[in-house]
Amino acid sequence: MKIFKALLPIFTISLLALYAREHYSLVPLHLSNALQYLPVLLILLITSVSIYFNQTKILLSVLLISFLYFCSQYNWVDTPIKLSTTATFVPLLILLTQLLKKQSIISVRSLPVYVIYVFFILFSLWIIEHQPIWATEKLFVHWLPEKYFDWSPFPQIALSLYFIVFLCLLILFSKKQNSRSATSIILLFTTYIILQPLNSNDTSLLVTAIMLLYLVVLLQESRKMAYIDELTLLPGRRALQEKLQGLVGIYTIAMVDIDFFKKFNDKYGHDTGDEVLRMIAAKLGNVKGGGTAYRYGGEEFTIVFGNKSSDQTIEYLEQLREDIAKTKFVVNRRTKTNKNLKKASVIITVSIGMADSIDISSAGEVIKQADIALYKAKKKGRNCIS
Repeated sequence: MKIFKALLPIFTISLLALYAREHYSLVPLHLSNALQYLPVLLILLITSVSIYFNQTKILLSVLLISFLYFCSQYNWVDTPIKLSTTATFVPLLILLTQLLKKQSIISVRSLPVYVIYVFFILFSLWIIEHQPIWATEKLFVHWLPEKYFDWSPFPQIALSLYFIVFLCLLILFSKKQNSRSATSIILLFTTYIILQPLNSNDTSLLVTAIMLLYLVVLLQESRKMAYIDELTLLPGRRALQEKLQGLVGIYTIAMVDIDFFKKFNDKYGHDTGDEVLRMIAAKLGNVKGGGTAYRYGGEEFTIVFGNKSSDQTIEYLEQLREDIAKTKFVVNRRTKTNKNLKKASVIITVSIGMADSIDISSAGEVIKQADIALYKAKKKGRNCIS
């Protein structure tokens, strides 16, 4: 299901692009002339939005495809040395971009990436300008018979790099399974196609398609920022509010609170506390019975069971509570007398309060009743359900 969601935008936009290419001749002349400016407008739009949302990877990818687009439009890659040099360095830059960790566009950590990009560009221009013998020998070396590569204008080293980077991107996609990693593979194919002899309309259509894909990725990222809690990766308070607005009929809401979490934080530190939150969130995310877990705030979580009463959900909550209590959480401690790390196993428990919508008219009131039940569970000694 996750892979389907990641590939759906690609399939949709690809089909639309193919349809547009087949029927491009039917577009009125004045409109087709105007559509030539669409790639540039999309490039400017996505560049601006990438900077606004601090998306370094998308920004670098868009700048790279923009560079190739303008090179194609102005016929800059018109000699074998220019084509070979560009085709050799482009896949390396794509792989470098995808391997970047999440970081701010304007920060000291981003500086080495920009330096590498500038180095590649200047080095490529130097090779194109001076054409040193050692560089041309490496670029145009033939490891295999030429007849196997006559289908492409690229030298064998460039084709090899494209294939290696494709395998690397495929591995990244298999691990992450999101639209961003899938789009990086499409970006690789797009750069390869743009460097081929194409007419202006096909190039514009291709760049428009990849820009629309990145626009979809940006929209997905902005939604993730708004609805997904970054620490626990569970849906956050905003997502919960939207869920509550759509609830009808019988449903159950459970409030989950980590027992003695403040004391745990004071003893082991906030970093270890964050690890506990992630561990609890992973358990809650796998709750059975059709429940959906949300981070309510701090150490408190909410689970919503649609179409189930409290009697129908208590067994799933009890199973969840027992599973958390049986899981030993290992922490590394430093003591004042001993600076070496000491491992310690800690038992983490949760208290749960639950309420259903039977005889209650609003979701807000159900949450209040679940909060009251949670308070009762704490009064009873914690690590229990009320």
